[in-house]
Amino acid sequence: MHRITMAVTATLISGQPLAAFAQSSGGRAPAPATAKARSTNPDTSKAAVTVRSGAVPDQRKRENAWSPLAVTTFARSVYDSNIGHDQKYLDSYGLIAGASARYQSRQVRAPLTATYALARHAYTQGSEWNRFSQDLNVVASGRFSRRMTFETIGEITLKGSSEDRDIGDNYIFLPRLSYRLSPSQRFRGYGAYRIKRYDTASDRNAVNRYAGLEFRQSVGKGGQWEASYRYETNSAQAARQSYTRRTYDSQYTAALFGHNQIVGELKYRAQRYDKRLIVVDSVTRPRMDHRFQPSIGLTHLLNQRVVLGASYEFEHRTSNDPRRGYRDHLVSLSTEYRW
Repeated sequence: MHRITMAVTATLISGQPLAAFAQSSGGRAPAPATAKARSTNPDTSKAAVTVRSGAVPDQRKRENAWSPLAVTTFARSVYDSNIGHDQKYLDSYGLIAGASARYQSRQVRAPLTATYALARHAYTQGSEWNRFSQDLNVVASGRFSRRMTFETIGEITLKGSSEDRDIGDNYIFLPRLSYRLSPSQRFRGYGAYRIKRYDTASDRNAVNRYAGLEFRQSVGKGGQWEASYRYETNSAQAARQSYTRRTYDSQYTAALFGHNQIVGELKYRAQRYDKRLIVVDSVTRPRMDHRFQPSIGLTHLLNQRVVLGASYEFEHRTSNDPRRGYRDHLVSLSTEYRW
């Protein structure tokens, strides 16, 4: 059965350029699906899903059609009502366009996958977001048993954007272990070591560590529900930039009529700055932020080469520091072409 895998949201995702550069765009736009199996970015660790083409070719046609090298071009237009994620509420229109090349050593259960992607970002306001971004992602995977698999992932992103809406360079190492509980259930655990570097704010340079657990459940025909938890520590050069964070995420994917797929997601983050103290009700306390992010995305398989996407994300941050709260609406339309 022909498949096209469509990824969404965060820094860069290997082999999934629309998702990758959605994340690098200065906004963390949601998209109809994600590439969890190949992503090291904590904001993009979601399960890969597929849009079905309808026709079922025989095995020989599938083998002849497969190539270890795949090239993809993509374009994405966005509207961001608050591109800076602050109380200035600077809205901006943007365009992200680029290409990616992916090498996969084997068609099924490839032990080695490597992806390089390059994109140009341009915005009507917020000139700091205008840039070229790059991503290199390498995945080595294997199998301990029929139920247990592992992946070792290395990723370098230059001028990318993380879930914190900050443009910088990231160097990530992430091992991951998956266990299949049943044909419809899977459990996954991972840990990551990330180095973050910034050109304009060296006090934010940091070593970032995170670990998480994920559970995936297949539902009906083409449906999937996923829940995850991640704990993260950020040790920055300046103590006031250090924090601990907990992320809770739930996502549901469903196949619609025709060649369509819809994804709904709800994400909550609690972030504590132990060295950034503020006065609340005459009491000195560490700064504490809460972020709520519901999103919805739709993917349409136009044909075997073209995938169209549309998505909307709302983000609301509250804080015991009243200067740090904001709201943001992000809308995006995307097109991906596989050569």
